Amino acid sequence: MPTSVIGEGFKILYASMAAAEDLYLYHLCPGGAVLRLVIPGSPWRCRVCRWSSIVDADPLEQRVLTERELAARLPLLSPEILLLDGPEPLAQLRDKGLGLPTLAMKSWRSVKYVAFSTMGFISREVIEEAYAAGFRAVVFEYTPPYEIPPGFDRVVERLRRIYDVFPILEIITYYDGDKRAKTTISSLAAEYPEAALHIVALNGASDAAYSLAEKLREKHLNVYPHPEESYTLLNTTCTSCGRVLVERRPWGVKVNVKGEGLVVCPYCGAQQRLIVCNTRRVRSMHREVIVW
Repeated sequence: MPTSVIGEGFKILYASMAAAEDLYLYHLCPGGAVLRLVIPGSPWRCRVCRWSSIVDADPLEQRVLTERELAARLPLLSPEILLLDGPEPLAQLRDKGLGLPTLAMKSWRSVKYVAFSTMGFISREVIEEAYAAGFRAVVFEYTPPYEIPPGFDRVVERLRRIYDVFPILEIITYYDGDKRAKTTISSLAAEYPEAALHIVALNGASDAAYSLAEKLREKHLNVYPHPEESYTLLNTTCTSCGRVLVERRPWGVKVNVKGEGLVVCPYCGAQQRLIVCNTRRVRSMHREVIVW
């Protein structure tokens, strides 16, 4: 075991195992497995974000997760990715959360990358510290199409900084067919072409979200409607030639590129901001499973 980095432990709502694609991780270890640690509490109340029901975590059952538990369970679960998830988890955990990459990468061979989620309310200093600590991917939940967050300009600046610093950025945003939201999504896709942009349909706007994703993908942008049941827009394509680099189907994930980090398209030679873990898993997990 490495030197203690999380001390007496920290509180979580639950930990689970899931496929990377089920947790909006399309450009990080395609087809891999994720150990997800969900942290309670949120810095503000939002109508549309995934964490709106756990703004106040006090009434919820929580447990303390310690290094001893991680040491006992991680080798048995063998995830490729460790995801610190929940409403602004690094803001809730502070230094303890920053210690997770050291703990995971030095102790368990299966863990190749450590990621965290954010809504952009962390400071610029925490972004730099997270990268220095070993985090390499970010799931950014972008809600301004429906909510005006406190410090809107800072949220936008944090998104830009994360895109510049981290190898992998996955952006979640929302769409109900509104013209303003459509403009925002199109702007995000154009401004962050090497990120994965996930469009979550609201209020029966699935068909509109599907059409918007199709139009953006014609420009070789990696945009994914969620949920998407036809499987036609789940593939990751080359941002230059449009050929399929990662094929996703109900029976599993097929990766057509090799290497890690900035991989090269085998068809046109263009570099892609895509990390391939070369997982040996033949089939993807079919559902998220609570492990403790």
